[in-house]
Parts: sequence; C-alpha cells; structure tokens
Amino acid sequence: MKTLKLLTITGLLSISTLNAQEHHDKTDKRTKNVQQHQEVKKELKSKHAKAQHSKQKKQVQIKKNHKKKVYVEKKHSKKRVFTTLKRGDQGPKVRELQRGLKQKRLYQGRVDGVFGKGVKRAVKKFQRRHNLYADGIAGAKTLRLLYKK
Repeated sequence: MKTLKLLTITGLLSISTLNAQEHHDKTDKRTKNVQQHQEVKKELKSKHAKAQHSKQKKQVQIKKNHKKKVYVEKKHSKKRVFTTLKRGDQGPKVRELQRGLKQKRLYQGRVDGVFGKGVKRAVKKFQRRHNLYADGIAGAKTLRLLYKK
C-alpha cells in the first residue's frame, strides 16, 4: 500500500512538474513575442519620425524655393508669351502696353503703368480696328498684333 501511495504521489509530482514546464514555455514564448512586438513598434516609430522630419525639411525647401512663375522670352524663340492685361492691373507690362497704344496714336494719357479707363478705351479702339472682340482686355491676340512690327 505504501508503494502504491508513493507511486501515486510520484506520478502526481511528475504531472505537475510537466504542467509547470509547459506553462513556463508558454510564458517564455509570450515574453519573446511581446519583446519582438515592442522592437518592431520602436523601429516603426523611428522610421515614421525620420519620414516626418524629411517631409518637413522638404516643405521648408519648397517654401524657400517657391517663387512667382516668370515667363522668360527666349532669344531664339519666335513665340512670345503674353500676360493678359485688364483694368486695375499695374506694372511694367502695362507701361509697355501704354507705349504701344501711344505709338499707334490711340492713347493720349500718361505712361504710368496703371491700366485705367483711358487705357481700356484705347485697347477697345485697337481691337475694333483689327476686327477683334472689343472687350478692353489686352489678351494674347491683341498684344501680338499691337507689338507686331
């Protein structure tokens, strides 16, 4: 009887030891998985931070390099890019328009670089004389004819 009890106790101890070992193995696997997950998470955060920094750096460069589009007339190019001019516009392009209209004796005002009533009236006269739609806006067709030699 003692032997049977001893064998039963020994068997129970063996089973509980095996269960404990299995539990320990599962815990080790979970720990490894959690550690791997944390490492991957850190790596992704690091890559994300680098990407954000790079993106911000590029945006700063774009802002530094961002300028108004300027159309340059190439010397070897026969075509000229014209900017549409209308009432209220100001600047050297308007001054050039005023000079052109003055040479054609359509504009009597000052060459001041301001597209006002007088310039609009002169542009309309020019457009009517050349069978263009007379809207008083100096578009590409109007300017091309005006500056034509």
